[in-house]
Amino acid sequence: MTDTWLSSLRLALDADQFRLLPRNPAFRYELHHGQVWISPRPRYYHARLDLSDAEFDGAANVPLRPLAADDWAALPELFVRSFAEHQPFTGLAHEQRLAAAGEAIGLTRNGGDGPLIDRACFVAVEDGKMLGAVLVTLLPPGDPEEFETYSWGGQPPPDAVERCEGWPHLTWVLVDQTEARCGVGTALLAAACRALQAMGYNDLLSTFLYGNDVSVMWHWRRGFRLLSYPGAFRRSRLT
Repeated sequence: MTDTWLSSLRLALDADQFRLLPRNPAFRYELHHGQVWISPRPRYYHARLDLSDAEFDGAANVPLRPLAADDWAALPELFVRSFAEHQPFTGLAHEQRLAAAGEAIGLTRNGGDGPLIDRACFVAVEDGKMLGAVLVTLLPPGDPEEFETYSWGGQPPPDAVERCEGWPHLTWVLVDQTEARCGVGTALLAAACRALQAMGYNDLLSTFLYGNDVSVMWHWRRGFRLLSYPGAFRRSRLT
């Protein structure tokens, strides 16, 4: 999604002005003959949570219920409200954010991120307003520190979810920005983890964008452990 919706930005700056630009690790900064190019550089890291070690301190006391079919229509707007202030989505106009959000949510709903684990998907709704949502999908079995584990590369078995054949993946945690840092995301994660344990799963994988410090710290506080980057040079030297 980031590759599709984020284009490079060209600025006419000299070398001194270029050095003064604030930097964000989600972007690449280049100076060529008085032209500065700022290009998106999405890089994703993965983390693993032992469900028995999950930390849910600070979870909000908000009404939660399982995700329903009628909730999907409201998820793109919730997506926009969740990520509008975060790089790299803050650089998009509202219409672009909404289109990107609809594409991302549609991909998840249609199985593009792996089979949806319905029993682990929840929404937080209060006074008729959707405050947050958690969507969990199933990745194929394999080494979670390898690229291949994050895509089925074909049609997954129809009973993969019931047989716990694969890795549950925290595909989306959406929280309205007005409720951010109030424990809504933690409450949604807690509900998803309890449902996964009841189904027989022991672990949960998650993915976050390099440069999103808020997401990094949230994962760390909840008990996720960072996995080695699949493309790391160190890993290639060890194999």
